[in-house]
Amino acid sequence: ASFFNLYQTRPPQEGRLMADAPNKSQEMAAHWKTQIEQCDKANDRWHKRGDKILKNYRDERDERDVGVARRLNLFWANTETLKPVIYSKTPVAICERRFLDKDTTGRVASTILERGLRYEVSSCGFDRAVRRARNDYLGPGRGQVWIRYNPKFGEAISPKQKADDDITINNEVVDQKEQESAESQQREVLSESLAVDYVHWKDYYTFPASARTWEEVQGVGRKLYMSRTDMEDHQFEDAKKIELDYPPKINGKNDGGNLVSGQEGMLATVYEIWWKPTRKVIFVAKSYDKICKEVDDPLKLEKFFPCPEAVSATMTNDTMIPVPDYVESQDQYMQIDDLTKRIDILTSACKVIGVYDASAQALKRVFQEASEPNLIPVDSWAMFAEKGGLKGAIDWVPIEQIAKTLQILIEVRKQIIEDLDRTTGINDIMRGTSDARETLGGQRLKTNGANIRVDDEKDCER
Repeated sequence: ASFFNLYQTRPPQEGRLMADAPNKSQEMAAHWKTQIEQCDKANDRWHKRGDKILKNYRDERDERDVGVARRLNLFWANTETLKPVIYSKTPVAICERRFLDKDTTGRVASTILERGLRYEVSSCGFDRAVRRARNDYLGPGRGQVWIRYNPKFGEAISPKQKADDDITINNEVVDQKEQESAESQQREVLSESLAVDYVHWKDYYTFPASARTWEEVQGVGRKLYMSRTDMEDHQFEDAKKIELDYPPKINGKNDGGNLVSGQEGMLATVYEIWWKPTRKVIFVAKSYDKICKEVDDPLKLEKFFPCPEAVSATMTNDTMIPVPDYVESQDQYMQIDDLTKRIDILTSACKVIGVYDASAQALKRVFQEASEPNLIPVDSWAMFAEKGGLKGAIDWVPIEQIAKTLQILIEVRKQIIEDLDRTTGINDIMRGTSDARETLGGQRLKTNGANIRVDDEKDCER
C-alpha cells in the first residue's frame, strides 16, 4: 500500500470525477486508451528488437542449440565493461551558494539542504533505480526513473461542520457535506520523503506518439500493476469493479494464465498519465471503461513532469524511439558468433585418425601398448618390408587442410573483433585519454582500466 501512497496533498474530492458526468469519464478513458494503443503500435518494432537484444545478452538459446552451437558473447562482455563506466556508485550531493559572499543565513541553509539531500538520495532507492535504468540504456536503448512524493499526515486539524443547511461561498451555494469533507482533510504533515522508482523500458510512454523531440512531448505515462488493495488505498473510483486482468509471471513465463480474475495474486493493469496542457494526472485501467482517478497538478513542479527526459541510446530528430547501440554493431556480433561455430566444428575435426593394414596386427599394438623404449615383433618381416614397412601399412587422414582453414578463420575473427572494438569504442574507454596538464593521480585513474569490470562486483551496498 505504501508503494502507491501517491499525491495525497489534496483532498480526495479534487481527485474525484464528477458523478453526474459518466459519459465524459468514458469518453476520456476511451481517448487515453486510444493514445496508449498508438504508442504501443509505434513502439512495437523497437520492443521486439529489445527482446532479441536481451535474449542475446542473457545468452538464452533454444534447447537444440545448447551444447552444440558455440558462441563468443562479446556483447555481454562489452556491456559489463560499460556499466561501471556510465554509473558505478551513488553520487554525493553538494549544495552551496552561487556567490560565496559573507552570508551566514545562506551558508547555513546550504548546509541544511545538502544534508537533507544526502540522506534522501541514500534512502529513496535512487541507486537501485538508476542501476536498472542504466542496464536498460545499454540493452534496449532507453532507461527511465520516476519520482514519487510520499507525505505522512496526522489527524485532521479543522473540526467537522455540524450544521445541516447549505452554506454560501463567493455567492455560490455549496453542499454542506462536501465542505465538511474538504475541511476534514486539512491535516498536519508529519513527514515528507521521496521515492525513486525504476520504470521498465516497455512501461514508459510519451504523448503524443508522433512527438519527435522532448520539447514536443505533452504528456508522459507509465504502466503499473496494482492489486485490489493498492487501488483502494489509492482512492480509485469504483476500485472494486475494476477487473484484475494481469496474471503474475513466474520464472519469466506467464504461468498464471489459468487464474480466474479476482483470485489471489491477480493484478490490474493501470496507466498513470501526466498531461501537461491541463496539468492533470489521470489514471486509466485497461479493463475499466471509465477514468479511475484524476488529480490536479499534485507536485506543483515548474516543468510538471515527475521524471526527466529518458536517457536514450542513438537518437535522431524525427522520432522519440531510440536505436539500441547493439544494432549499430550487430553485424560484427553475428559474424563473430558464426565464425566461432565454424572454428568449434573444425577444432573437433582436427584429430589424429588413420587406417592400417588388417593383416599387420602388430601395428595396432604400436600405438596401444608401446612404451619408451619398447619393440613390437612383426611376423613375416621380409614381406612387411617389401610393402613399404610402417609407411606402407598406415595412412593418416589429412588434417593439414583443416588446420590451415582453422588458422584462417581465427585470423578473420580476430580482425572482426578489432572492427567491433572500433565500432563500439571499447578500447578507447578502457585506455582512456591523457592530457599533459593533468596530475599524476588523474592519469593513473584513467589507466586503471583493468579494475573497471569489477567495480559493480566490489560495490556490496547495491
